[in-house]
Amino acid sequence: MEPLTQLLNSPLDESFAALSMGGEIAPLRAARSINPFLEFLSPVQEINQLESLIHDHLLPNLQRRRNLTRLTPNDPFFQNAREIWEREGWTGEGLSNYETLLCGILDFPVILLLNPSGWDHLPWDEMVQSSPTLRWLQRMLEPLGLTLRDIIIIDAFPLLTDQKMDIMGNAEKVQLSHDVFNLTIEFLRRFKPRVMISCQCATKSSHPRWGIVNHPLAASLCSSVSEARRRRVSHMALDEHTIHVVRGFHPMHIERQEDPRIRADLDQVLRRTLEALYRPCADWRDQSRQEYEENIATAAEEVNVTMRAFFQAISAYRRYQRRATEFGTDPARLGRYYDISDYRNFKRDVQSFVSTMIPGSL
Repeated sequence: MEPLTQLLNSPLDESFAALSMGGEIAPLRAARSINPFLEFLSPVQEINQLESLIHDHLLPNLQRRRNLTRLTPNDPFFQNAREIWEREGWTGEGLSNYETLLCGILDFPVILLLNPSGWDHLPWDEMVQSSPTLRWLQRMLEPLGLTLRDIIIIDAFPLLTDQKMDIMGNAEKVQLSHDVFNLTIEFLRRFKPRVMISCQCATKSSHPRWGIVNHPLAASLCSSVSEARRRRVSHMALDEHTIHVVRGFHPMHIERQEDPRIRADLDQVLRRTLEALYRPCADWRDQSRQEYEENIATAAEEVNVTMRAFFQAISAYRRYQRRATEFGTDPARLGRYYDISDYRNFKRDVQSFVSTMIPGSL
């Protein structure tokens, strides 16, 4: 399909398109004030920041990993979220869903959304099926062999749905927005993700609802469609750690488009970005799993061979023990002599232990 910018036939069309989409759908060419020579560069000549990130950082980091680490619900990090939830007297499955969305693989890029959906109070499976955002992400991940439970998905404003915000006074909105935003900053500070995909454009001071958060990192977490089109990557410093922030946009920006051409164009932009980041992760996991399965098969064979050799050695020792006794060797030098029933019970117990640990073993 042709890119959206090729569907716009004149500068005037481009201007109207930019106005109608609130600046979110921008032309592929950057403004002249940024680089007056950019229009003379072909896309091949431009630096692809996303490809550089994958080649220089994501792949080397994955290849150095020898284990896969998941966040778990019993991690102390979740205590602050539980305290906020209990303090506010909120009900439903929102806290549980928040924990589940965060309990993904820490070695993979993190997806940053805005705030929980209106279906956040439902049990996990029902929430996923009801949420267009999570359904879109789930469909995108499935061909890669990944699921929502593999990926850490965190909101800039966790626990705080639009419905909760709508019934609050201004002072309460400000306080709670800061409280939950700080949960996300604490997550970044504690777990130090290397790559994060920003799929929200609301943590900026001009936003009518979420601009109330006065935090120095809020703007660094903000993205836009125009930056996503250009596959831009920025860097956010947090303490002594640097996070690579890949520019994306919220999947609901796709869902809200009425023009099928715009929907298809935006879908392709976001899908290509996420696939480019998660396909290497899925390939690394599959390759690592295959290597460890091969190692398991080799180790299992070694256990079986060693166990058979062990029993053969025990049987030989018992024979020599009997013969030595017949020829008058001092019994103290031969160790304890077990009768055949004791030996059979011992052998059965060892075989049972090994067969439980290694399916199909002798």
